[in-house]
Amino acid sequence: MKTLLKKALGFSLAAVIAVSTLAGCAGGKNDNSGDGAKGTNASAMGRYLEEEMKLPEGMSKILQLTKLSDGRVRMLASDGENKTLIWDSEDGGSTWTKVSDLPEELTSNRAQVMTSAISSNGESAIAVMTGSDTGGTTVLYWVMDKDGNAKKISIELPQDNNQSTQGEGEPTTEVYTNAVSKFSYTDDGKLIGIDFENNIHQIDPQTGKIVKSFSGVAKGSYIMSFQAIGNTLVVVTDKEVQLFDLSTGNQMEKDAALNDQLLKGKDETALMQLLRGTGEPFVFTKGDGDKSIFFGSNDGLYSHTIGGNLVEQVINGDLNSMGNPEYSFISIAALEDGSFLMAGAEGYDVYKLYKYTYSKDTPATPSKEVKVYSLEENAEIRQAIAFFQKNNPDIFVNLEVGLSGGDAITVSDALRTLNTNILAGKGPDVLIVDGMPVKSYMEKGLLTDLTEILKQVESSEGLIESIKGTYSNGDKIQAIPTRFKIPLIQGSKANIENINDLSSMAEQIQKLKAENPDKGILGNLKAGDLVEKLYASNSAAWLKEDGTLNEDQLKEFFTLLKQIYESDKHETEDESMQMIGEYGESSFYNISGGINSLLGNKNMLNLGLLPEFSQYIQVVTANKKMGDGVVKLLNGQTANAFVPMTTVGISSKSADTESAGKFVAFLLSKDAQKINQGGGLPVNKSAFDEGLEAAANLGDVDVSSDQVSGLTEVSESDINDLKAIVESLTTPSVVDDVIKENIKEQAEQCVSGSITSEEAVKNVMQKINLYLSE
Repeated sequence: MKTLLKKALGFSLAAVIAVSTLAGCAGGKNDNSGDGAKGTNASAMGRYLEEEMKLPEGMSKILQLTKLSDGRVRMLASDGENKTLIWDSEDGGSTWTKVSDLPEELTSNRAQVMTSAISSNGESAIAVMTGSDTGGTTVLYWVMDKDGNAKKISIELPQDNNQSTQGEGEPTTEVYTNAVSKFSYTDDGKLIGIDFENNIHQIDPQTGKIVKSFSGVAKGSYIMSFQAIGNTLVVVTDKEVQLFDLSTGNQMEKDAALNDQLLKGKDETALMQLLRGTGEPFVFTKGDGDKSIFFGSNDGLYSHTIGGNLVEQVINGDLNSMGNPEYSFISIAALEDGSFLMAGAEGYDVYKLYKYTYSKDTPATPSKEVKVYSLEENAEIRQAIAFFQKNNPDIFVNLEVGLSGGDAITVSDALRTLNTNILAGKGPDVLIVDGMPVKSYMEKGLLTDLTEILKQVESSEGLIESIKGTYSNGDKIQAIPTRFKIPLIQGSKANIENINDLSSMAEQIQKLKAENPDKGILGNLKAGDLVEKLYASNSAAWLKEDGTLNEDQLKEFFTLLKQIYESDKHETEDESMQMIGEYGESSFYNISGGINSLLGNKNMLNLGLLPEFSQYIQVVTANKKMGDGVVKLLNGQTANAFVPMTTVGISSKSADTESAGKFVAFLLSKDAQKINQGGGLPVNKSAFDEGLEAAANLGDVDVSSDQVSGLTEVSESDINDLKAIVESLTTPSVVDDVIKENIKEQAEQCVSGSITSEEAVKNVMQKINLYLSE
């Protein structure tokens, strides 16, 4: 083990150099827009390289993985039929030998492994939830010796909310029974478990008897990771990292360095995003000595001494699969030769085993760097970067996010800094122009022509024609949306068939309200939320050909907006906030956010954006449930509008347009476009067709959601309807966030009666025309 630590920490010195070279590469934590793509510092040599390893024969799911005290690696894995086996590898994961099968009771289709652990001696513990014909569930606990011989044990746990016990007994139909949620073994073979009520127990693995219970984790905390390391138990909650002394059971002094590395700067939303996968957001294993640890996260692999002030990066997650925001961790094994085996999952059902081996002849950082700038965090871009760098190890993609959310920087501030850097030749190579004045950038010659790059993608996979030319300039295409959203309106045929533009919508909404005074039409929306729902189908009308604001169109919008707003009751402001809190802000503005109110006859119309195929399935299914439900493109002051998403362009001042172009081509490829984080429908035609076909083939599958559940009924006609809508799209909405925020600000005052429609227009004209002239 000493050899292991010396090698790993020696390697990490190069990683520390690499980190300083690449400081601020993630999440916009740096405040530079760089000098464009360039060769990075190649004088520092040596970094860990990733290799994907094969799972044991026939296995598709990794449950647990641990390095044993004799150097072997032991894995618990199962196949597609839920059959679970124990495997050993004596060559660092290259080949695997079966040790034993687990009992059939553990591998039935009704059994679901809740948690498992493997000791350094090869013993294992598993908690399995099983179902019964009566609909009840029970949790069974099993332990296996080092040879795989299995035995069922009963563990009696405190029942704060239910006085029954759980173990070998008959299945229970009661709503709640306490159970072990996570297992971990200490170095000397003690079994540690934490239950649903956050009580920590030392459990006798032979009898299931609780030897002692420790001071518990705060009841309101959510356990994100749980691992015994030496004589210390590491518990990562959604609030802090807590350490427990395993010899006394007492909570230890807070480790500020570890806490900051794992949790600092992560708000509730960021933490919830980390919990989307099958595994956990953090993983731990022992280093050399009782308090030495290695731990992994999407940022990479680190070494740390518990209680110390230093955290050293051993492997930079930005250069491999660890940086994929969809990747979650199952376990890690630190091998004697200084390499690491990492078990994890991409999403919910794709399990991966990676080996990280140090290469002294590889530059500590890639020889080329492409700088990408985005105003907002973008999950699709993050995931695409991880895939791209895996296939292009010589190029480092450095993403800077202008609005981190943790400071007082406004959109205008961020754009002003970006524009200054671009003009000074210090800007990014690739721009994600969402929220930016893209047409102004085109007119000023700040974006290069993408035509040749697009030809490459078109010749092999195709691009949706109605979207491809969104930002054409003569015979040039200087930016292209990699995704798009569609504004839709849903309701009964009688209620929406006469809605063809904003004026007819206002008229129809007033008519519906007069006929149905006790029903909601669009619901209790705040003015700003109503603007969000109408923005896509109206904003293009507000700009003239010369780029200035259209005063007449703005006046009509504010006038009709007030009419629409006043057609619903607004006694409280709770509904919008409640919906946003429950589903997230972007989900609230999507078409799925209003299906429930439509089906429940709370509201008569549903407006929203279509960001992914699964939501179209929900819409179609809801329409069938309504009987007379229909959905169509929402036209406003502009017809056939759509929302360009993750629109990409290459800076004309980039020092390496070849590398930048390679990255842009990948963003438009089917491999990248198949990534779905709800950021929009793919512009790649092959990815679009495959995604739509997959949605159509979901027939007789339960598409349960918070809004609608039941068997899908997507017909060929439904699919053709969506294709026809996409083919009809011609006009991109205005993606400039400065304009949108000013419209929303004036809308709030206008509908409240604080100012007139004319005054709202005047205020917008003053602010925005000044902004557009900069």
